[in-house]
Amino acid sequence: MKRQGIVWILGVMFFSLVGCSTMESPGGKGAFKPQLLNEEEQKRVSRYGELKNGLLVDELRTPQRDEQTLRFSNERMSYEGVFLLRHLGLRGVLDEEESEQFIRAVFERIPTDNPNGAPLRNIVIPRWYREGSPLILQINTTIIQDKAKTYPVILVLLNANGTVIDQFGYKVAQELRPTYTYPRFERRNGNRYLEADGTYLFMVQGNGLVSSSTRTSGELPSLDSAKTIRAKLNLTDSYLRDENPKNDTMVFPVLKEIYEDRKSQPLDRLHAGLQLFLFYLYQQKDDEAEEIAQQLRISTLLEHEGVVRTEIPSIIREDLPFILKVTRGFYR
Repeated sequence: MKRQGIVWILGVMFFSLVGCSTMESPGGKGAFKPQLLNEEEQKRVSRYGELKNGLLVDELRTPQRDEQTLRFSNERMSYEGVFLLRHLGLRGVLDEEESEQFIRAVFERIPTDNPNGAPLRNIVIPRWYREGSPLILQINTTIIQDKAKTYPVILVLLNANGTVIDQFGYKVAQELRPTYTYPRFERRNGNRYLEADGTYLFMVQGNGLVSSSTRTSGELPSLDSAKTIRAKLNLTDSYLRDENPKNDTMVFPVLKEIYEDRKSQPLDRLHAGLQLFLFYLYQQKDDEAEEIAQQLRISTLLEHEGVVRTEIPSIIREDLPFILKVTRGFYR
């Protein structure tokens, strides 16, 4: 299932926002040969290839004393992080401790001022590809501007093909050789180029919220403008995951009505239930979030023909309890 609100953006689309050019995969139209790795990068890639299992967080930049860093709520880190783990097929690969380490590596110790987009760290999962190559995620940042506002963006550069993962899933992507062994930025002729197969974006709002939605202005259509249940669910997802927490209370009665309406389609009711879980999670109402997760887990809707073929049952049965566990772990 394509999760609403998560947006995979190819380099050419993203850098059209920030006014930079991107590099296409070798062999494509206008492609050019990637630059050779320097000696330090060659040593890193060689070391990554020798890893057998587990997780490596390789720091590329030394944190500065008293450096101001981005701050996120534990609930948003755990929710976005767990779904990124699922999207990359890592839920069954990393154990709970490694999964928490992965999420922290994506969101923590991110400097607010990183104007040159200096790489911060690499997250390495050994032997992710079927032929033995590691999955490498490079954590980076940049700044985008929307009207009069500017927003920092966390970039997760991948050496896994983002288009393939988005359209066909990670299992298909794992069958392919990585185009780039070491995702990174390069500067050439005054332009900034992205050397990576895929890019995952986390928009970081000024009030410390984070969203992987591309909406940054908060100027969302009114809920009354949605004419169908599906349109309402898509819009409430944006309301929940934008930078304005005041929007959250507006979606609650809409979601509750859809979730409790026995005439609604099973997928719509489950989708509404998932968003109710998210609402309670973001409101830091753990008991209510756990209750709705339990209701969903034992729901007969999961046995519906149109549901069993999707990832929804495993998301409900596996991810929702884990999101709560990770969130609570962050408060330790």
